[in-house]
Amino acid sequence: MQVQGPFKTFSHVHGFEPTATGSVMTDHVEFTAPLGVLGRAVEHLFLARYLERLIRDRGRFLAGHPQNPL
Repeated sequence: MQVQGPFKTFSHVHGFEPTATGSVMTDHVEFTAPLGVLGRAVEHLFLARYLERLIRDRGRFLAGHPQNPL
């Protein structure tokens, strides 16, 4: 949970599920951009895809599979 930062709200939670060979981590991200209607437009046009790609690439890097290195 964001306490202070650029977003109106921001939460990033990790979930872990056991598998036969270890575990799978999933990210759950929720956020709200500031600036009302303008922020929501930026959210839909840019921020959502940017954050999705950032979290996905970070996960690949941490898993040792840097197909798209940071």
